[in-house]
Amino acid sequence: MGNYSKYSPWVLIIGLLVAISAAFTKVPYAGLILVAIGAVIGLLNLKKDLLKPALALLVLGLLDFSKVELIGTFAEPILNSAALLAAPIALLASLKSLYSSLK
Repeated sequence: MGNYSKYSPWVLIIGLLVAISAAFTKVPYAGLILVAIGAVIGLLNLKKDLLKPALALLVLGLLDFSKVELIGTFAEPILNSAALLAAPIALLASLKSLYSSLK
């Protein structure tokens, strides 16, 4: 099996671009696309610890930025979409961590 983790940054950039575009336009199946891209990122990076960054992005997606003037209306939909990208990454990273601790 080859070293596919070198493609992970490119997949992440594509995922973030989809998250940004889905925040402001109608992208068909945007949630499914973001979850699938997140799963690919999580599977490509099984040797790296991605749990903390993914959980941080999930928490940011849960916060209410609509009260923050100027940037809140733009930041909230982007972070909500990015949270969809981070959810499978956090799931796979936590399963990897759990499996490693049980060995």
